[in-house]
Amino acid sequence: MSVDGKVAFIGTEKGVLRVFDVSNRAFPRLLKIFRFFESENMSINQIRCSHDGKYVIISSPECDSIYIMSQRPEDEFQVFGFVTLEGYVLSCAFTHHDNKLSVVSVLTNATLAAFTMPEAEFSSGKVQGNIKESLPESLVNPVYRKVDRGSLLVIPNTMTGDLYVTGEDKLLKKYDFPNEHFSKLDMKKAPIPPVEELKSHDIGTTCWHLSSEVKFLVTGGKDGNFILRNLNNVAQSNEIKGHAIFSGGITALTFSNARSTLYTAGGDGAFFAWTVGGKPNPHHPV
Repeated sequence: MSVDGKVAFIGTEKGVLRVFDVSNRAFPRLLKIFRFFESENMSINQIRCSHDGKYVIISSPECDSIYIMSQRPEDEFQVFGFVTLEGYVLSCAFTHHDNKLSVVSVLTNATLAAFTMPEAEFSSGKVQGNIKESLPESLVNPVYRKVDRGSLLVIPNTMTGDLYVTGEDKLLKKYDFPNEHFSKLDMKKAPIPPVEELKSHDIGTTCWHLSSEVKFLVTGGKDGNFILRNLNNVAQSNEIKGHAIFSGGITALTFSNARSTLYTAGGDGAFFAWTVGGKPNPHHPV
């Protein structure tokens, strides 16, 4: 969803992205269709909207590129291009680093990659919607860091720039921001240990979300539980059983932008609304 909640970006297993106007929930209206990935085997598994309401990034676990487009109808959802990285993209998200909007991602070669969004070039029109050639390195400055094998999800704190990675080893790990060109990485050496390690889901993390005021981090797991963490003290967590484990546990979750509610959904077909935080909810039934 766009930040204002009026536009939905929906990706398919065939690599097609559809943009819907959902300002009238009863009558969604198709606005645009894009095909970013040439092969039908390249499914879209990540769509992320930037918190400033400007950009959308799209990726596939069968591709090494992250596509960038406008989040705004006034730009007619212009495609700015794509950035090619040194591995297939398992997970990606927006963050801030050195006061610049950046994108971080976990790649299949056990690296954490990051690049800078060239906002000045996008806004000035110097970068047109070229979806045939990758944006040049000189423009996006890609940097890398080795992480432990089995890493699957990257979870950035958009306010502080802290980066967390989780995967097959059931841990939530904090890493320093990537700072090396890929050619300088020694892939034969073990990665530098993470800054911090915290317990995560026992059989894998499936999804995550930050609350709109960036106060809470929540992760959902294949175990059917969600773990709620206050970002002022990430080490302290509250794990709550929500969904059945036999059907994949929690498959999706999100914080409400308007009320103190966390919504979770699972492969068991259940949908729950949980009250979190101290902000009062409306008095009418939810």
